[in-house]
Amino acid sequence: MANTSKGVLQGTMTGRYEDLRRFLYDVETAEELVYIEDLELVHSDTQQDKTLTFNIKIATYLRGDPVKPVVQ
Repeated sequence: MANTSKGVLQGTMTGRYEDLRRFLYDVETAEELVYIEDLELVHSDTQQDKTLTFNIKIATYLRGDPVKPVVQ
């Protein structure tokens, strides 16, 4: 695709199951073109207040301004 670039957001998220589920739903149903490329639940030896931690990688494609011809 001309004038496009891939944008990636990657990191670790921690929260209650209900909040993380709502976040994932919002990403999946967004009007913008957004992909969850990778999602990995991080194993925890302790269960702190019923929270979950996962690593996530989200990608989208960004469109740049069209190249305008230079008139000389």
